[in-house]
Amino acid sequence: MRKLILRATAFALVQIVVGAVLLSFYDVDESAYLAATHDKHALLERPSTKPRLIFVGGSNVAFGVNSAVVARDLPYEPINLALHVGVGLRLMLREVEQSLRPGDVVILSPEYQHFTGRRAGMVLPLLEQRPASIQYVPPVFIPTLLDHAINHAGVVIRASLRNILGRSSHTPAAAPYARHAFNRYGDVVGHWRMERPSKLTGFGFGAYSDGKIQAMVGHLNRFDDRVRAKHARVFFWYPTIPRSTLREHRETIAKIEAEIRRTMTIPVLNQPDAATLPLEFFFDTHYHLTEKGMTYRTRMLIQSLRPHIDLDDAVDAEDAPGDEGAPGAVPAASGRRSRQPRRARAVRRVPA
Repeated sequence: MRKLILRATAFALVQIVVGAVLLSFYDVDESAYLAATHDKHALLERPSTKPRLIFVGGSNVAFGVNSAVVARDLPYEPINLALHVGVGLRLMLREVEQSLRPGDVVILSPEYQHFTGRRAGMVLPLLEQRPASIQYVPPVFIPTLLDHAINHAGVVIRASLRNILGRSSHTPAAAPYARHAFNRYGDVVGHWRMERPSKLTGFGFGAYSDGKIQAMVGHLNRFDDRVRAKHARVFFWYPTIPRSTLREHRETIAKIEAEIRRTMTIPVLNQPDAATLPLEFFFDTHYHLTEKGMTYRTRMLIQSLRPHIDLDDAVDAEDAPGDEGAPGAVPAASGRRSRQPRRARAVRRVPA
């Protein structure tokens, strides 16, 4: 028995030494898409003389907001915190919650898939870029992280071996999936002058249940309570997808919408049908918008948000800037706790 313990200990020590040697040759790619998390946290941490409008979600938000339009038309400082659906909505919420200041407004726009299953496949690559973000990882993610750990370890080992052999372990990151593709607000803009791919990547839902949808809405309600306790506000903003995609997945999305209508306390700024756009507004996925799509969606947001924010307080008694009357049918926000909105101006809908 003693020999067995000694052999097991020796084996473990060898593995630790080999692992340490390999890690010493591993370098993190600071040009990668997820490396932008450093820049986004710098935006969150810097002082601001104005209240902030913080966008939270996956890549539908990273590729879905033109923050320069927000900065021009609203008296808020926009910060686009979004990166990837695989970071997981629970982590995203913990991330922004710890950085909220009184007067902040959070625009929450999660992908529909967050309501039908746990998304955490990109958490380990995110932690590789910014280990400090481990403080935002919820305990419920741990089983999923363990499932992905072996695959990620293989990536690290292969990259380390390539470095040992004198080969580059990184393929240069290219727009739009690179750190340099983001602008100073945190929006992805690196694809604005690129040609659109001929087709969009797949869109679908895994196995799900009503219980999963209910659990996520309940989690969002608790987040709403904590945001209000910090004297900030949160609004829900449905993601923009092609109209054909909504028609194809109408049943699943209708279940998500029904639960949100029934139990969610966060005011809702739009509805799934009003959030859709024609295919030509999309770049390479059913969530990633072109420059035209990003600008249009942002103008829709501004029109639907105006009745729910106190512009006079935000600009310290100065006149709020007017909007340009962007096209799009914008429904009134809903939510059990939202105050009664003013009537939004009628606007023209984009043709199908």
